[in-house]
Amino acid sequence: MHVILLLLFSFMMKICLIDDEWICRLIAQKLIEKIIADPDIVEFTEGQSAIDFLASQRLIGEPLPELILLDINMQLANGWQFLDMLQDLCLYDYQPRIYMSSSSIDSDDMAKAQTYPAVYGYLPKPLTPMMLCEIFSDMGQSCMYLPRQTEYDDYQSIPTYFKAHPAKKAVI
Repeated sequence: MHVILLLLFSFMMKICLIDDEWICRLIAQKLIEKIIADPDIVEFTEGQSAIDFLASQRLIGEPLPELILLDINMQLANGWQFLDMLQDLCLYDYQPRIYMSSSSIDSDDMAKAQTYPAVYGYLPKPLTPMMLCEIFSDMGQSCMYLPRQTEYDDYQSIPTYFKAHPAKKAVI
């Protein structure tokens, strides 16, 4: 019995949502909970508290998030400051998949995101089930909910930008 429980918890994906808009966090959380089984989601309204969380989790030996969905524009510590602080933590063996998200499609932001090796992609808001399913599938997670293409006909018109890296796959 204990072995089965340990196996279940070892496959639970830990996800970090960093966004100062509560509605964006709520939408992302609900979509993630619909798409993958039993996600462990932690939420933050700005970058500094997320960095503090990562540092404390590392200190006590707890698993760190495998996926970080990071808003760019936030009041206290924005997405760029978070990425700089994460680099300063020197967690060399920690390589989460970080996806920047923004309601604006600013080419300067997209170019800047490409300068950070930890950033896997740039996602325009609002996030869609298709976007998240592609990310989870690329990470080896099976999606419990596969949206029908007809539900999201406008999806094809929403640009999603991914960096080309040898280890990364342009999936959307």
